[in-house]
Amino acid sequence: MSTKKILTLLVLLFLAGKSIAQPPPTVDSIYGYVFRDIDGDCIKDAFEEGLEEWTITAILYDSIGVVTETYFALTDFNGQYTIPIPYLTTAFVDYNVFASPPAVFNENCFQTCQNYEQIFPGPNGLGHTYTLEANFGYYCDTLPFCPVIDVDIAAAWLRPCFETPYFVDYQNKTTTPATDAYVEVTIDQPLQVVSASIPYTFVGNVYTFQLGTLDALEFGTFSLTVFTPCDEPVGQTYCVEAHAFPDTLSASWCKLGWFKN
Repeated sequence: MSTKKILTLLVLLFLAGKSIAQPPPTVDSIYGYVFRDIDGDCIKDAFEEGLEEWTITAILYDSIGVVTETYFALTDFNGQYTIPIPYLTTAFVDYNVFASPPAVFNENCFQTCQNYEQIFPGPNGLGHTYTLEANFGYYCDTLPFCPVIDVDIAAAWLRPCFETPYFVDYQNKTTTPATDAYVEVTIDQPLQVVSASIPYTFVGNVYTFQLGTLDALEFGTFSLTVFTPCDEPVGQTYCVEAHAFPDTLSASWCKLGWFKN
């Protein structure tokens, strides 16, 4: 069985000074649940047990993808966590939030969903601007799940005669290590790749980034910078694809997970 984790990003070229995406409003607190998502709806229902002592990691990035702050929290007996972000924290425009199991955990888990929702004001007076609610649903079993790697690629804007960073986020969605993992990024012509934050090889317009072994629920980010030629017409559309490997699932030794669409 083969599953392809491909995200296609259509980029519309604007005049200088305009962009295709606006940065999210600053959040000053993050809270949510890690829980057994029995029905797969990414909502913690009364009958769904919270997962205790899971580590939540929140990473904040600036406009060029540099990490500005990193915060951690542990879930309580209900699977709930809260991360207050100090007022006037170094400015940031993007963030990633991840959940990791405790060191001793006698089950294998498959992440059914992860959702973000910005709330203003926060619950019970939490936060003074925007509060980010980030929930993580899991289906857990004693049989190992086949590793599944999720990948996402995005850029804030493209301008003629300018270089633009693309950011690639990846995560092993299961507690089964994924060996020999890598990501292929297909860049539409005539965009030109000029650099990347990790080593890569390429054949034509397909660029390969080796990740090695991704441990249980391990995540990461790398970037690649492209140059848009100065003579590109206004309104040009480009297609960029990211595909994570391995993508062939073997049921002989592991259990197939499932996604809730």
